[in-house]
Amino acid sequence: INENKLAEAQRADFHMLISSLKVADEYKLFSLAEKALQVPGCPRNLSAALAIKTEEYFPFPKARTLSRELFNHARQCLSEDNAVYERLYLRQGLYALYEGDKARAKDMLLTAKKATANTERYRVLYWLGRMEHDAGAKPADNKNWTELLDQFPLSFYAIDAASAQGKDPMEMITQRKVGGLKRVVADDPELNRMIRWLEALYIYKKPGAVAKWAGWIVRANENDLDVDVIQYLSTLKVAAGLYRSNITMLFSYFKKNPKALNGEGLKLLYPRPYYSLIEEASRGKVDTFLVMGLVRQESAFDSQAISRVKAKGLMQIIPGTARHLASQGHKKLLNEKENTKMGVKYLMQLSSRFDGSAELVLAAYNAGPLKVDEWMRRNPERNSNMLLWNDLIPFMETRDYVVSILRNNYLYTRLYGAPQENTESLFQSSLVQRLLASAAPKTAAAK
Repeated sequence: INENKLAEAQRADFHMLISSLKVADEYKLFSLAEKALQVPGCPRNLSAALAIKTEEYFPFPKARTLSRELFNHARQCLSEDNAVYERLYLRQGLYALYEGDKARAKDMLLTAKKATANTERYRVLYWLGRMEHDAGAKPADNKNWTELLDQFPLSFYAIDAASAQGKDPMEMITQRKVGGLKRVVADDPELNRMIRWLEALYIYKKPGAVAKWAGWIVRANENDLDVDVIQYLSTLKVAAGLYRSNITMLFSYFKKNPKALNGEGLKLLYPRPYYSLIEEASRGKVDTFLVMGLVRQESAFDSQAISRVKAKGLMQIIPGTARHLASQGHKKLLNEKENTKMGVKYLMQLSSRFDGSAELVLAAYNAGPLKVDEWMRRNPERNSNMLLWNDLIPFMETRDYVVSILRNNYLYTRLYGAPQENTESLFQSSLVQRLLASAAPKTAAAK
């Protein structure tokens, strides 16, 4: 950023600023922030981006002070439909909560809730509802958690909220009627013809064409597809080994139609390819369903997946890391068995480094152990509320990554889990185990 053109930088796109803003050290960042505060007029997107960027330097008291000043500078130009509105108020609210200022936290979170362009509404609803719950609100009166459970049933936040209220997080999904798999749609011959073509492509073993044609069917009938039809398309995709494509399709559908999600749809969203291989690699070391959840998040079970940073295989291991995990490991990453063995070994190494905290290990798997060391220095108090600590991670990708795998871990265990021997000795998530323990009496009673 040219410091002589800060007025121009203030008008730049916020998302471009936040993704590309690189500052050599905290002193240059602080200098840039102080100059940005002097720029009048609107918009003030640079101030908004710097308010979030300074989070990375929060061990320094000056960074915390500047972050709030930048927030106050930026908020004067924000409206509820601004892309950064929710994020700025949410971050301020979470830090106020972490610092024990509940009045400010509530004010910031309620303001964040007003955003019309929202991408983290589940977090806003969860923390508002958590404050109400901790203050003694009855479930029927906790409107924020009611909306969370209704609109975001597949989030880890909904699972935790339901459990806190004494509800079974699975019940609202599994109790819904499963109508079966529908391959014939009454009064819609065109859609029926499309499905017949899809079946033909599957029979003739054309997986690439199956993925494209199923996607076209969904787009062409976006607002009219019955859940039984979408689940039939999903079944064909799973049978063709198109796990990534299937997960993407179902997640998009159920995000738009959360009340359509039922037990059958949940199993299709959480398939178990490579289960025997993953179970063998993790046996006696790591919770198998934690590894399943990580594989689902990393590669969606695509054993040949290669990321933009060259991470490869089921557990998306970088070649440089693989060299330290196995002899010629970098050459074995596209082998499912070898990749999984190396991935589990790396998880165990991270577990030793972070005292067995699955949440810290997952954050390190995504962002690197040095970053987690830095975040622990920045926010040392994590034992009392690990979920809040996670939500204060400055990287949105990492904080979403951790809770996504915890959710996967929980749902896989509830859908398929059986008691494992010596579970106390396994590396596992304490958050997930607490939620599973609270669900155990309900599950036993149902059986």
